[in-house]
Amino acid sequence: MVVETPSDLERVLATSTGVCGCAIDQSALTVLDTEAQVALFTTLAEYSSFIAIRVHEGAGLRVSPERVSQILKTARQLGTHVPHDVLWFRSDGTIQGTELSFYQNAAELLQAHESASFTLGELTPAEVQLLVAAARDRVRAGSLGPELDAEELTVRFLTGGRSEAKLATVVCGNTPTFVAKIAPKDRALDEMLRFRTFVQPLNDELSPDCHLHGETAVILFRLVRGDSDPSTPAESLEDRLHYVWNEQWLQSNPEEAEQDGVFLGMALMRVARTLAELNSNAPPSNWNRQSFVNPPATHLDALEREGFVWGLNDSAASARRAAAERVRRMENSAIVHGDLHLRNVLIRGESEVRLIDYEASGPGHPALDLVRFELALYLGPVRQFEDEASSVAFQRALSIDRAPLDVLRSSFRGFFQCHVNSACAAGMTAARDAAIEVLEKHGGDARDYLAMKFLVAWQNLALIGSQTGLARAVILATAEEIATW
Repeated sequence: MVVETPSDLERVLATSTGVCGCAIDQSALTVLDTEAQVALFTTLAEYSSFIAIRVHEGAGLRVSPERVSQILKTARQLGTHVPHDVLWFRSDGTIQGTELSFYQNAAELLQAHESASFTLGELTPAEVQLLVAAARDRVRAGSLGPELDAEELTVRFLTGGRSEAKLATVVCGNTPTFVAKIAPKDRALDEMLRFRTFVQPLNDELSPDCHLHGETAVILFRLVRGDSDPSTPAESLEDRLHYVWNEQWLQSNPEEAEQDGVFLGMALMRVARTLAELNSNAPPSNWNRQSFVNPPATHLDALEREGFVWGLNDSAASARRAAAERVRRMENSAIVHGDLHLRNVLIRGESEVRLIDYEASGPGHPALDLVRFELALYLGPVRQFEDEASSVAFQRALSIDRAPLDVLRSSFRGFFQCHVNSACAAGMTAARDAAIEVLEKHGGDARDYLAMKFLVAWQNLALIGSQTGLARAVILATAEEIATW
């Protein structure tokens, strides 16, 4: 196809899913000023990570090759250099036979999906095309084995995510399994930008790569492998906690259940330490996107204006306003994970833990992750065997008095009769102490921890699946203290 204007090019790209290469002739560049050439390269960069771009480098080129490379790197959120087979400059306007191999490579990747078979409804045709191309490109980049045409691509879809993205494990021949996250292009690129900015400098274990074509994108992550099967993901912390409770509840192996609870408590303390290491860092000053990760109180205010009654005392509502004001002081002071729940923590072996899904990472309150982790334990897997007054007393000892674990154990024996509760208590006290430690590094103190915990507890009153009775206990235990600020 031959196009003569940028608008014609945009129309072709919008109506075709098979464009795999673009040769830009000097005659096309001579009629475009610098701004128009930047727009041209940006359009091509944002269209697909599989399009090979050849530029006739001559008097008409007003944008340096270095800047064109930077445009591609930024548009595609590439962590390193632009691959040599994606962009190249030639002084001769004639395409040589050897150069056709670059186009052929892109075409093969974008046509690989034609031999794939997917159940109707799992993926759209565009998603199938991109997933297969991205998977085979990743294999090709590191493959030293047989020809790719002989490789088998196996995709297993995963459940449990809270976003609209589709998750799957992908195995291609003898290549190690990786995880694919299929999402709209703008969301995938935003996630990659956040990972590159906030997470990768501190931890690049997941090693994500983003591929895009048209309006679809897929991010490929290194798999956090399970214990028994290296082709499946590690167990989520939520599943492991449920397993420990079921072990004790069903009395299948009482001694093993108690030992599993001990190991799980150690794992939860490691999660707190991992989060503290992340949250101790300040975000870069040039980040200018608004953060939405801190718990809002606006939806609660709107419900109350409509006459909604929570059944809590007056000090709870006034304390919420004081807590919200306190949180605003440090709302963007730290780097946070931003979506900390028990399915975003994976556990291997007895107590090895890994965080996943950094889509919401960025600036946030220093105590946000650790408080959400603490309350994810308390309002989720914890089993309540005592009345509300005892739960309020437990939370007052934990939050206000900051009692150590052994004091809590001796004071609330009913709570600790359950192995999963013992493990969660170890994680909760570790999260509390780590949160205050992180806050002090950012110029805060224990009141900032209380303010965040109070707001997150309020937020959990509205979340399906959260134990609202225990959320009320947190609010009642801390409201009077916060109301005096």
